[in-house]
Amino acid sequence: MFRSRFLLTAAVAVVAALTAPALSQAGYSVTISDGTTSQTFTGDPDEFGIYDITKTFTYSGGALKVTLHGTTNSPGSPEGLAQVTSQTTSVEGTGTLTAKTITVTNSTTDFSLSPLNGTLTTWLQATTLLGTATGNSMIDGSPNIASAVSSSGTGSNDSSSTQVSYGDPFSLGNTVTLNLAAHTVSSGSQILAQVQLDSSINAAPAPAGLVMLASALPFAGLLRLRRRQPKTDVVTAA
Repeated sequence: MFRSRFLLTAAVAVVAALTAPALSQAGYSVTISDGTTSQTFTGDPDEFGIYDITKTFTYSGGALKVTLHGTTNSPGSPEGLAQVTSQTTSVEGTGTLTAKTITVTNSTTDFSLSPLNGTLTTWLQATTLLGTATGNSMIDGSPNIASAVSSSGTGSNDSSSTQVSYGDPFSLGNTVTLNLAAHTVSSGSQILAQVQLDSSINAAPAPAGLVMLASALPFAGLLRLRRRQPKTDVVTAA
């Protein structure tokens, strides 16, 4: 009896380890830089799970207002998906501006996926872009060279897919660099760039044989127990 309970408990533990999501608190960090000045933001998302961050750079001829909207699903999903997604960066300009380079780097910690390898997908799209944009994903703060993507103007997009390994836990993030052309806004303000950079990891699926073995453990234990039970004769009255 004890042996059958042990086998049943072990089977439940194996299945839970394969299917249950990890529980942890995401740590979100964003750094916005114009090459001369930079600022790092940390904090919690709003009630909709969205991060809204704004940084304004002021120059002698005008100003650039950088706004980021980001979401993340840290620590990951039961389906083995980690995302730093819907990271939309907008740059609004006023006045007369020389060519500028804006870099936005964001990262989320405490991802936990199993197994520890999968497919990293990076996607960059430019809705508005007076210049060029490049981007890449990062794992544990290190840029993944194979994930490099670029956009050459309004309406352009690019994506990449590569195999990666990671720890438990790990951080996932990305960096977008906007090379903005010199521009003069005659009145009011104008959107000079609006791009979306998404990074996601799909963990390799668990081996089918391991899942089948875990599912079969309770039945194997019950069958073994039944075989060990002594047989009894049933006598019926005439």
